[in-house]
Amino acid sequence: MAKRAQGTPLSVTPKLLDSHTRGQSHKACTSSQIFHGKSSSSGSGSGSQSCHSGMLDTEFKKALEEARDAKLLPTRAHGLATLTGLVRRMARIRREGERNSVVAKNTLDQVIKTARNVLETEEDEFLFTRAIVLLSEVGKVDTEGTLDILLEYLTDDADHALQIKIGETISQICRYVRGKGVRFSRSRSVKLLVKLVSVISAFKDDVENEKSIGDVKVRALLSASALASLGEACPLFSREVFNERANEAVTVTIDAINFSLQPQQHVQPELRRSSFFFFEQLLLTLCRDTPKVLEKANMTKLWETLRKARVHEEDTAARILAGRAAEMLERRVLT
Repeated sequence: MAKRAQGTPLSVTPKLLDSHTRGQSHKACTSSQIFHGKSSSSGSGSGSQSCHSGMLDTEFKKALEEARDAKLLPTRAHGLATLTGLVRRMARIRREGERNSVVAKNTLDQVIKTARNVLETEEDEFLFTRAIVLLSEVGKVDTEGTLDILLEYLTDDADHALQIKIGETISQICRYVRGKGVRFSRSRSVKLLVKLVSVISAFKDDVENEKSIGDVKVRALLSASALASLGEACPLFSREVFNERANEAVTVTIDAINFSLQPQQHVQPELRRSSFFFFEQLLLTLCRDTPKVLEKANMTKLWETLRKARVHEEDTAARILAGRAAEMLERRVLT
């Protein structure tokens, strides 16, 4: 994996998508025909599907060749941007029901492989960002496979900037899946929840091991990223898995908040913002089962943490989020 600077990473959100890939026109089929299953001729539906698949396959092949160009950085960047637009278009076609007319799975596997290669070998931040954006779009087409890949990078020896961007991408994918009203399987829920909780708890370990201020700050950002992902994923977890592991998640998050408030750590407020966001989403997900699922000691700690934060927290955004979570906890316990 390419070595990158370990300082505070750039705050890049995967929204830098390319206008030129959105507005491309195609002579073989118009955009309306592509998305609505009509060909330029009055042929049958199978002819339309052939048009869609053949055109997308050709465009994917060309974009993959550009993205793998070892000589020219602008060519690789254009290839990654084009792949992002094509994957987004493929997701739209799938949403409109033409699942059988889309690109073959091996083509999508090649797209994922190309993005991974950039993440592991590329030192240019622009290409690095393009690959993250591409994976966030692939996650809308192949959610399970993409999450498996992204979780592989959340390890202690992985580049910190990469891990934070991976966390942002997981959050975006989970937000997209929430809109579809589905839940993860038990095995997927366990894998994702355990990994995110381990990233959060690593912040406490760094503080207790007296790591440098710089290391602690970066670890705090990693934990904030994981907490944001955890919050977005709350309603997606298998109910059984979430109920089993909710107390552990609450405990490590409260620990992280307490350690972040130590004056000597100078930790940014992002960790507390994400923590209170997670608490709010957790309480929304548990709903009336909150008193049944959360242990009494944990509910007491959670209430004390939120009560103090909504009064004494200096960061306005964190204070508001803490207040919302506190009000929700009151409703869950008293009603």
